[in-house]
Amino acid sequence: MRFPRLPAGIAGHFGPQLRRFVLAQYHQGQMTVPRLVTLLRSLGICISKRQVVRLLIAGQDGFLAEARDVLRWEIYRARRANAVEQKQAQCENKRC
Repeated sequence: MRFPRLPAGIAGHFGPQLRRFVLAQYHQGQMTVPRLVTLLRSLGICISKRQVVRLLIAGQDGFLAEARDVLRWEIYRARRANAVEQKQAQCENKRC
């Protein structure tokens, strides 16, 4: 028996829109997991607490990569700004 493939972005039983909604409510709305479960069930989505937790913690590689890139950029920018400030200080002290 062959089954059709799931559309892109669907992991498990839930799609990217639901994951996006859960992440936004949890982080920006400061909603707890039990309240998220209650909200989703009231909307007619049959979901367990464990499934909500999995939506929150699974697939964080993209976020982690973005956070690393931002950190690297900020370190680079701070070093460059520090070098410019040192050069200006040397010029003010007539060492340039």
